[in-house]
Amino acid sequence: MHNGLIVAHSAEGVMVGIGVIVGDAVIVGDAVIVGDAAIVGDAVIVGDAAIVGDDVIVGDAVIVGDAVIVGDAVIVGDAVIVGDAVIVGDAVIAGDAVIVGDAVIVGDAVIVDDAVIVGDAVIVGDAVI
Repeated sequence: MHNGLIVAHSAEGVMVGIGVIVGDAVIVGDAVIVGDAAIVGDAVIVGDAAIVGDDVIVGDAVIVGDAVIVGDAVIVGDAVIVGDAVIVGDAVIAGDAVIVGDAVIVGDAVIVDDAVIVGDAVIVGDAVI
């Protein structure tokens, strides 16, 4: 039969064209399609999401356990890690520096605009207060 539907019975199920139907599953090549999910190799594809082992890939994002990886950023709870920087709420932690609003905290020093606060001292320009 040309240009038509080829149906043949096999020991595994019913062959329809290039696919095999086994129960609720359709096997096409290396893919198994069950309802809205497709299993391809180690991956399960559901809608826009792909599940590979413990990882879930949604668009550009990868969810690994509690972490979401988007491009160069990793989101863990309230924290976002981008390269060497960690963003938590309004604070950015980069190496030894913490940036909160207009303030930069480096070690014991706090830099706010032109002022540097170290312990009880405030350094503004050439003046120490």
